Amino acid sequence: MVAVLIALGLLVVGAGLLLLGSDWFLDGASDLARALGISALVLGVLLAGLEPEEMLSAVIASGRGAPALAVGNIVGTNVTIATVALGLSALLCPVVIDRSVRRQAVIATLVSALPIVLLFLGIVTQLEGGILLLVFAGYTFLLFRTDQATVKRLAEQAADDDDDDERVRGRSPRRSWKPVLLTVGGLAAMSVGGPALGVSAARKKRSEILVGGILGFFGLSV
Repeated sequence: MVAVLIALGLLVVGAGLLLLGSDWFLDGASDLARALGISALVLGVLLAGLEPEEMLSAVIASGRGAPALAVGNIVGTNVTIATVALGLSALLCPVVIDRSVRRQAVIATLVSALPIVLLFLGIVTQLEGGILLLVFAGYTFLLFRTDQATVKRLAEQAADDDDDDERVRGRSPRRSWKPVLLTVGGLAAMSVGGPALGVSAARKKRSEILVGGILGFFGLSV
């Protein structure tokens, strides 16, 4: 009974830290991205889609001998993005998809086919894991290359360097460092919350896929 309570406590604390850390991380990273002139499309794909708290939870769970939890987390996250997130957005306001977003959706679907095949094979080796990371790096590079809005904004920012320098000098150091502090603080909170979830999963070996799917669902929903 005590072990179950400890596991549940770690689950609650870990999930709370992950959610709080992800909120800080997204706020800080969003400000940094805007300062660099990154478009809304790239920002949404790299930050909202990246879900660092889910990634950390999956990696730590796998490292602690609970790969089913990692897979469940990944499945729950992707199902939620494809159904609940899009469905709620459409209920609030019709989602109009322009040509650039449609192109990125096709590319993302093709990229997602590789991990699906690997999961069906029943094992993902270290070599295949490295290949997946290379695929992600290539997709990110392609995303920046094909995002014309990003290129245009970066060009406009470069043309206004003098004005930007004056605005930066006028900012207080506290405001200038706030996005960095939020980003680092969010990563720190997630680095603590991720191991807490991993320990909780190790204490409760049963239904790891179910637990991972629920965590991925609620992590994204909140």
